[in-house]
Amino acid sequence: MSDPDPKELVRAILPPGSSDEEIDETFAIFDSTGIEVLSHEVDSRRYPRLTRGPRWDFLTAFGDPSPLDSPTAIAIVGRRDPSDEGLQFAHDLAEALGLREIPTLSGMARGIDQAAHQGSLSVGASTIAAIPEGLLRFLRRNKPHYPSLHAGGDSPLLAISGVAPWERWSVGEAMRRNRWIASWCDALIVVEANPEGGTWRTAEAAAEQGKPIWVCKGFDGISEEMGNEQLAKTYGGMELDIRMKTEESTDLILSA
Repeated sequence: MSDPDPKELVRAILPPGSSDEEIDETFAIFDSTGIEVLSHEVDSRRYPRLTRGPRWDFLTAFGDPSPLDSPTAIAIVGRRDPSDEGLQFAHDLAEALGLREIPTLSGMARGIDQAAHQGSLSVGASTIAAIPEGLLRFLRRNKPHYPSLHAGGDSPLLAISGVAPWERWSVGEAMRRNRWIASWCDALIVVEANPEGGTWRTAEAAAEQGKPIWVCKGFDGISEEMGNEQLAKTYGGMELDIRMKTEESTDLILSA
């Protein structure tokens, strides 16, 4: 099967009724920035990992796609307002995984997600961000904070979006993003969870697919433990004590 015309792929991911001028402008931006449009018909064979989870027809991707071929990818997720302990653990665990050349996967949300991405990047390792907004909007907001994004197609931060390039964040897309994280990973680490919310939806999707779920414990405060305990009981998560040495935690996760 021949590869689809790149400009027609850009047309496919823009809102219906987009003018030829808008298509040409977006194509030029994608070409100069290093953004790739993935077609399910063609690229699902290149990247089988992406065939798991909610169906998609087209995705936009920015960064080095090599982590999609990795035999193992570990998702690290949690709430937006975590404790300092949770932030540090997410960062350190991602860093330790990166030193073993294992990519991480998360949703680029404030808090635990971003700490995990930063942990991988701190050692030059790959990390995959499934984002619930347009890729051009994401890049405009985040390039000042993530120097690796200036590497274009060689960026170790691989950002993937399922919506039009300038589309705003939406609840529906965030829910789909959560299911993609659960589907594309090989194990899910819940660092800190609220009593409800997106982390729960990700864990629910992972449990439905029989993915190993690790839920952190060992925080100094009771409030950090409450959501985690409820989530572990609901979805059968295994305990991961943040007081362990990071290397020991990594060994435990990879042995499951």
